[in-house]
Amino acid sequence: MKKKSIRELIFLLSFILGSFSSCENEDAEYWLCNSVWLDIFDYAPHTVCYQDLTFNPDGTGVDHREYYYFDAPDGVEIYAFYWKWNPKHSHSIIMDYPDGRSYFNNVWVDRYTLKGDLDGVSVTFEAAK
Repeated sequence: MKKKSIRELIFLLSFILGSFSSCENEDAEYWLCNSVWLDIFDYAPHTVCYQDLTFNPDGTGVDHREYYYFDAPDGVEIYAFYWKWNPKHSHSIIMDYPDGRSYFNNVWVDRYTLKGDLDGVSVTFEAAK
């Protein structure tokens, strides 16, 4: 009886201590930084945007966008940004661009998918590689 109680206590303590570790964010960061993330969406009438995001482990990133109007190239924009996990919200990324800040909230990332709310818009990116 006493051995069972000790085992249960050890199991409970290891579960509690494990839940306080940052492994979840470390796994998310591994996948986040090991893919180029691609999204394709309608930008305006007859205009499609191909956007890819790259997050580097050193906290830098690139936001690359190509626009197509009636399937013809209509412009390219490339923005460098700095990123970090939001210390106040564990599933949120702060992205600092030269002209402002973006928030990527409710982030969920795995090997193939990056999704969340980017500045209030629900987005889903797929791993490009």
